Amino acid sequence: MIKDALYYEFREKCQEYGLAVTKQRHLVYRVLSQSKNHPTADQIYEKILEQFPKISRMSVYRILETFAACRMIRRVNHPGYATRYDMFYIPHHHLICTHCGMVQDIDPVPVNFKVELRKVPEGFQIQDYCIDFQGLCADCAQSTQ
Repeated sequence: MIKDALYYEFREKCQEYGLAVTKQRHLVYRVLSQSKNHPTADQIYEKILEQFPKISRMSVYRILETFAACRMIRRVNHPGYATRYDMFYIPHHHLICTHCGMVQDIDPVPVNFKVELRKVPEGFQIQDYCIDFQGLCADCAQSTQ
């Protein structure tokens, strides 16, 4: 197991959320943290197989769900496409192509978005939010013209 800054970051997060530090979790965390394209669970699994052929697809799915439940990572969902996963470092938004399913980060931009607290059900605690802008990526927009 590689013990570098990313490993120690991973270990701290596991301790923070009360998770056991395992090789499988570390591999999932490493692959996801090095991915810029919001990979699917299957893409993460395929990448891990190169390094650790004994891991099961179900283990990868369970680890991703555990990380998402702890809010170590974020699920990016778009109807009709596989769930993609994103590291939860700094708040940001997404551009999602409704044609090919591409997901791209966009820095948080000032949006005239205001939740009137009187409309939030009593007792509900907002912990985070993410805005997904849906449309066509440049390639899909060009091919549909």
